[in-house]
Amino acid sequence: MELIRIVLEDLTILRDGWNDDISEARLRNEAVILRKLLCDKYLARAWQASGHKGAIRILAPDLKKVLSGVDRSKVIFAMCGGALYRDVEIALFTAIQDGEAVSEQGIEFNPYRDFTLHDFVDATTIVANGVSVSRSKLIKYFANKLGGAHFDDRRDPEDQVFAALDQTINSSTLPTIGDFDGKYMELLAMGQLLVNAPDISNWMLNPDS
Repeated sequence: MELIRIVLEDLTILRDGWNDDISEARLRNEAVILRKLLCDKYLARAWQASGHKGAIRILAPDLKKVLSGVDRSKVIFAMCGGALYRDVEIALFTAIQDGEAVSEQGIEFNPYRDFTLHDFVDATTIVANGVSVSRSKLIKYFANKLGGAHFDDRRDPEDQVFAALDQTINSSTLPTIGDFDGKYMELLAMGQLLVNAPDISNWMLNPDS
């Protein structure tokens, strides 16, 4: 029961605070909440402990679908999006290839897909300098490396993901949305997609059901 209470409180923080007024600093610090819920699997554990059957489902953009047929090694930056920011749905599927925007010709839309929670966390959310970044890796980058819980500038030479994300810092090729660069907008989208999923929003409204 204590785990369920903690998870529902954390989800409430995301629902009530991850909106137009949020800052990069708050997103970075509260990435720790996403790390607990998704990477440490608190959410899945609490969902099962509440007596729910089946996996949590989340409707989210599928970057694999968007970049179908594109040589990822040439992609400087691409992102899923899916956030609501200043009354506009920010679903950017931006990919830059050799200095030119990747043609949308042949891209299948609607780019949204119904994910299980596990697949949502493991799916590619960003491609940075040809390197695919999963949602779990992006969360850990903010929480463990950029100062959410820890600031750590050490990098495992074999871990290309964090190094590729480092290269996007202050990069002129990175798309900006409002006050955010693409990485922060992707984090915001992740939190919003999570709490707006019907399985989660209905549970928050009726925690005893």
